Amino acid sequence: PSRLPPYNYWRRALQRLAPRADVVHAHFGHCGWMAVDAGLAPVVVSFYGFDAHARHALAYWGRGYPDVFARAALVVAEGPAMAARLVALGAPADRVRILPLPADVAGLKWRSPLGTGQVRVVMAGRLVEKKGFRLGIEEFARLADVDVTLTIVGSGPELKRLRELVADQ
Repeated sequence: PSRLPPYNYWRRALQRLAPRADVVHAHFGHCGWMAVDAGLAPVVVSFYGFDAHARHALAYWGRGYPDVFARAALVVAEGPAMAARLVALGAPADRVRILPLPADVAGLKWRSPLGTGQVRVVMAGRLVEKKGFRLGIEEFARLADVDVTLTIVGSGPELKRLRELVADQ
């Protein structure tokens, strides 16, 4: 795959975090392409719509999807129609999972995936309201009794507000 100049920043950031990450969750197919291209593993890639349907997205980013589908540990769809679309695009059916949104956050219970109580959470993306960084920070703050660290990689119009939120926690 080609290395695109605007995304070199993200690729380098992901590579710096890779040795410390147990799982990388890439939101959108093109971010999954960057993650697998950066050599990260295991990578879970969530597709949401435009990345699996829009002609302009598929014409460019779709070139990397065979690599994503070959190397991603899981490919996540919001529903059965999206899951079928991903399989039609070449995703192995046995690695496609449906994860309906929104999740029932109130019903979730904390448990460490490592069994040690220590967890590192990395959120990466464009810092805009719809991405859920505010919710992630607020939920993270509730884990005060757990050995956990949060790293946020990104920039965008919400940066100042999110920094203020972190300072207030």
